Amino acid sequence: MKKINKKGFTLLEVIVTIGIICVLGLIVVPAIINYRNKSKTEYNNKLQENIIQIAKDYYVSNRDELPNGQVEGKYATSLKLETLRQENYITNDVIDADKNSCTSESFVVVENNRGNYNYYVCLKCGNKTYSTSPSYCEFQNGEGSLPTCELTYNDSWSKENVVINITSTDSIGIIN
Repeated sequence: MKKINKKGFTLLEVIVTIGIICVLGLIVVPAIINYRNKSKTEYNNKLQENIIQIAKDYYVSNRDELPNGQVEGKYATSLKLETLRQENYITNDVIDADKNSCTSESFVVVENNRGNYNYYVCLKCGNKTYSTSPSYCEFQNGEGSLPTCELTYNDSWSKENVVINITSTDSIGIIN
């Protein structure tokens, strides 16, 4: 009897191997996509934190530009990314994780909350907007104005007649 020399794979072996590769692909590809999305989100969050830190550094040298927080004064102000660039606090383009350059419409809002300064960033990069407080992204370039608070009262104080008017342009509401 003649001996047959086998030098290949059977159809069943090839199908099983392709099946194993497909199952591994179904497990690995979503994990890679998830990892990539998480890293982009983390990059954009760090970018926002860095811009806020740069704004804080700017206000160390320009304390007179901070909102004064007085009742009749402004309690929030904005600082454009372009100003930080002109003052050499930012030397390169600000680029998000998708490699979009952030526009000159990007800004940082500084809010004086009873002497405590809170910083919020609104970065407009390509067709995406990244913000630490979405409500402040509405207040720029004619779309709105930064929140203000005004207190008025009558000058004739008496026990019976005291009128105090509080007006706020904050769309969120007045904080007591």
